[in-house]
Amino acid sequence: MTTVFNTYSFMDLLKDYNYVPETVQSENNLLSKAITLIAQITGIVKSKTEDYDFMDLLGDNGCVPVNDNWVKSHTNDNAKLINIAS
Repeated sequence: MTTVFNTYSFMDLLKDYNYVPETVQSENNLLSKAITLIAQITGIVKSKTEDYDFMDLLGDNGCVPVNDNWVKSHTNDNAKLINIAS
C-alpha cells in the first residue's frame, strides 16, 4: 500500500478527474521582436543603397557632373545679313 502512495501523487488524482488547470504557455516575444527589427533594418539599408553610385554621391556633396564632350552650338547671327546683301 505504501508503494501506491509513493507513485501516485495528488496531481495524478487531479488528472484522473480532469481538474488540472491548463498551463500558461508564454512565447519568447523577445526573439520574434529581434527578428522583426533586423528585417526592418535590412530593408532600410537595402532601400538606401540600391542604385546609388559614385555620381549620386558627388551630387549629394554639391558637385555637378560636367560632360567634357559637350560642344556649344554656335549660331551664325550674320546669316540674315548675308542673305539680304546678296
